[in-house]
Amino acid sequence: APQGSEAVAVASDVDNATSGDAVAPAAAAAPQASETRKSALLALVSKRRDTLKRDQEQHKATEEATTERWSGLRIADRCVRQEKWDTSMRGKQVLSFARLGALKPGAKDQVVIGVLCAPVVGPKLDHSGEMHAEMILTDLDVKNPQLVKLRLTGRAMEHWAHADGAGRAHCTLGSIFGLLNPAPARKFGSGMCASFETQVLRLGTCPSIRFCEARGNEGLPCRAPYNFEGGLGFCNVHACMSHGQRAAQPRRAQKVANAPPVAAVAAKRMVRGVAPASSPAPLRGATAAAARASPFSAVAAA
Repeated sequence: APQGSEAVAVASDVDNATSGDAVAPAAAAAPQASETRKSALLALVSKRRDTLKRDQEQHKATEEATTERWSGLRIADRCVRQEKWDTSMRGKQVLSFARLGALKPGAKDQVVIGVLCAPVVGPKLDHSGEMHAEMILTDLDVKNPQLVKLRLTGRAMEHWAHADGAGRAHCTLGSIFGLLNPAPARKFGSGMCASFETQVLRLGTCPSIRFCEARGNEGLPCRAPYNFEGGLGFCNVHACMSHGQRAAQPRRAQKVANAPPVAAVAAKRMVRGVAPASSPAPLRGATAAAARASPFSAVAAA
């Protein structure tokens, strides 16, 4: 029996020694595994940070390539390299449409940038007998786009508006134009004037322009320009309306268009105090006196 007890004690000591030898390497390996996980996490974070930075730089480069820097307009199919345009704009004053009152005749450093939103009109004679043409430009402001008329005369008209002019084919809707030192057209009401072809420079095309398809009171498409990047889907006027209000406009126009002509004429005659054509007999006596007194009372009496 003593011998058996000794054997058990020896076996227990061997097991304790073995387990101690196994725990020691595991305890030493735990910090090493933690460091490995930490390094892997830091590497993953660094990789994602680099990817995000690269995406931001690529997005910035794309924005710069597709944005006209001096007006903020989206641009495609550039006609003038950005570097060349930037060089020519040094020392120039860019005027927004809201500040066209600051235009000075004979200025040397003023620039206006806009988007062509209607076909060129002319050449034609004005009330003074002068030949001219007209461009309608918009600034495509997201909140409140404004329209300005550009009056072309002389060589500017011949180049950009005449049927045989070299620039007429390039006057497409959505074209971005830079106007160099345009003169104020105060004697023609408002707008700008350009008399030399070099004052009007086509910069490219604006892909952001859209034309409102909502129908107005006459049942025709509105066609007012707007910036689709604003997310409204309509011009400012129709964007402020509900869907029901926009749908009601062409219905009212259709009702007016479908009204019988005879009824319309009779209505006009009634407003004027004249009996409709279908009235059996002229007014006499007291009714005639009432007609002379009030057209509307004559209608009631009839």
